[in-house]
Amino acid sequence: MIEYSTAFRNLLQGFCSKKRLLTNGVFRIYDGTPPDSPDYAATGTMLCQITLSSGAWTPEVLSYGQVTLSGTGGQVDSVTVNSVELLNSPIVYLTSLTVTAALVASAINRNITNPKYIASSSGAVATIKALPGTGISPNTWVVACTVSGGTLAKTVVAMSGGVAPVNGLTFDEVIVGVLEKIGVWSGVNSATGTASYFRMTSSVADNDLVDAAPWTKPRMQGTCGQNNADYIMGSTSMTIALPHVMETWIETLSE
Repeated sequence: MIEYSTAFRNLLQGFCSKKRLLTNGVFRIYDGTPPDSPDYAATGTMLCQITLSSGAWTPEVLSYGQVTLSGTGGQVDSVTVNSVELLNSPIVYLTSLTVTAALVASAINRNITNPKYIASSSGAVATIKALPGTGISPNTWVVACTVSGGTLAKTVVAMSGGVAPVNGLTFDEVIVGVLEKIGVWSGVNSATGTASYFRMTSSVADNDLVDAAPWTKPRMQGTCGQNNADYIMGSTSMTIALPHVMETWIETLSE
């Protein structure tokens, strides 16, 4: 049975589709006993990394901007990116700058906007990230914030840092709930072994190590085999330096 990491489930439930999460990611095949959760570090040896037409993969870097709060009292009235309002209502200063910045981030995450953003906070800083698949598009978009009351003040940083992915996996149009690969999914085996399980990542860089709170690595994990497996293979024996081509990859969301 296919398993999903905590980051994958959080993003799927609150922000974007499975297709969007997996587009421009990679498919990695491992030997050995799979870990109990996709949140755990990969076990065994990676036998092959599947990309688009075996090309070298450049992961996506998500564009981000920031709002830094200072002072006390008052409220955050508005936070916008590219003139899109991210708050449903003002956020009143509560207890400390750390708590207030966390409230701002939480409010952004709860709100439904177009486009949608993911927010987090550290101390007095609220960081706003674009979703996977946006690449360089949000770079230079203006982040604006208005505050009022007390001595509350803000400093903003425009969106920047976005990098577009290269040679990540692609999917066809979704029809009647079917998510299917498009293009050539292939790679060159990096080791010899018996395929046991796979991990499929999102477009952002993922070294397959442990992922813990706040959970930033969307992953999908499943079994490899010739029968009754999530990825059906003609043979699970893989030899170093030989090519591996994925003929099919189809997922169907049942009624």
